[in-house]
Amino acid sequence: MTFADQFCETPMNEFNFSGHANIGGTSRAAPGAREITYVLDESLSITPRAQMVVDMMMQLPPKACGDDPYRLNTAQSILKKPCVLLNNIDSGQVVKDHDLIYLHGQGRYQMLFMGAKHVDGSGFYKPENRPKSGLQVPLTRVE
Repeated sequence: MTFADQFCETPMNEFNFSGHANIGGTSRAAPGAREITYVLDESLSITPRAQMVVDMMMQLPPKACGDDPYRLNTAQSILKKPCVLLNNIDSGQVVKDHDLIYLHGQGRYQMLFMGAKHVDGSGFYKPENRPKSGLQVPLTRVE
């Protein structure tokens, strides 16, 4: 879920995805971390949660991100469909995200670190774009 505000009170978009994770070797960028590739080959959808997002999506050319017009609170599958929002994926292409992962702690005190995002906003869609500057602030488990 993405939000319009820092307190996560105003939802904008919901992204749902599933697939596989291939864990690779150790990372040079972050000691102790492993390389991981997320393969979104089972499901991938976008649900606009704000009218301004629907309005923005409707400004895209037809079929620029999915087959149908976007509607508020209605999920649209973009699995293997073109989408200009996700690095211009092409029809039939499976989205892959080449990242880093590091787990620290156990149980309710476990933290998940992922690769630091690129300052230019570029994604991890190619192996050569995998994070090279370390890890970002950890996510913590909430039970």
